[in-house]
Order: sequence, then C-alpha cells, then structure tokens
Amino acid sequence: MIILDRKTILAEGKTRQCYLHPEDESKVIKIVKQNLSSMDGNEQEWKHYRFLKNRFKDTSFLVKCHGFVETSMGKGLIFDCTRDHDRKISRTLLDIVSNSESRYDVARVFSVVDSFCCFIIENNIQFFDLNPGNIVIKVFSDGSYKAFAVDIKGRYANCEFIPISTYIPFFSRKKLERRSRQLMERMQSHLKQRQ
Repeated sequence: MIILDRKTILAEGKTRQCYLHPEDESKVIKIVKQNLSSMDGNEQEWKHYRFLKNRFKDTSFLVKCHGFVETSMGKGLIFDCTRDHDRKISRTLLDIVSNSESRYDVARVFSVVDSFCCFIIENNIQFFDLNPGNIVIKVFSDGSYKAFAVDIKGRYANCEFIPISTYIPFFSRKKLERRSRQLMERMQSHLKQRQ
C-alpha cells in the first residue's frame, strides 16, 4: 500500500489526479477521483498503452507505464515521471504557452509539436484527446526538445455515438488531422492571451 498525500499532486484533470510517487521521484501515480460514475480512465489508458506497445515498434512518444498499484486513494496507475536534463519535471504545452516567463523557445516548441502530430497522423495513432495539457516537452542537455503523450486513453475513450474513427483508418486519420489543427490553434490562442 502506497500512502499518497494531496500535497504531492502534480496535475489534476476532470476525472483523475496525478501524484508524485512518494518513494520514487522517477514515477507518478494517476488516481481516478472518487465517486465518479464514468468509466475508469486508468483502465482505458492501460488498455490503450498495451495496444500501442503491441502494435507499434516505435513507442518513444509514450511515457512508459508500469501497471497498477494499491494506494491510500485507491488503485493507481504508475508511469515514468518525465524530467528534463536538469531533473526538473517536464512542463506541459499548456504551461509553456500560457506562461509569459517561459524559458522555452516557443518557435521550436511549435516545430516539435507539429512533428509529433505528423508522426501520429502518419502512423494513425489514435490520440483523440490532443490538448495542451496532455503533452509534455522534455528538454535535453543539448537544448533539444521532444514531445511526449502523457494521457493516452485514445481509442478506448472515443466519445462518438458510433465510434467509426476507432475502426476505420480513413476516418481516424481525418479526426487526427482535425484534432492536430485544433491543438495548434489552441496553442496560438494561449500565446496571444499571455501577450
């Protein structure tokens, strides 16, 4: 049993909270918020992670998942904690484009995100929830950046009434193209708001 403290929450979404692992700073634990009637986001993410690992040779765009663990807040899903070369926790796109004090080269961030989007479209990797809070940018010692997906529920969280984009590649790619455009537009919008 891992004891979690609310003081170690790193991020919080509508249905889940992400905690820094209290015994291993190289890991995080995602917990589903209590009293939610919706399908378990951790179960969806675990299913999609295993699907992607089995289907694709190159999964370097994923943050590694280690499976489930029991915690004081319920069953949690453990992931690697993405950190920059200086051991600081890598920032989300939302943090980067919203923060006027950002130390990032925004033009290069956009380029890296564009390459990430092209990669998932080309390989038809079903990340349908592409938003700036679900992608982190890791900074390497040579100053280069890499984008990682940190919320990968994908095909198991498709909200379409008839989820044709989950099963028909043509519609999947079209949806990924649309979501990628929306992601870039949202990033631009956040940049304008901070000026």
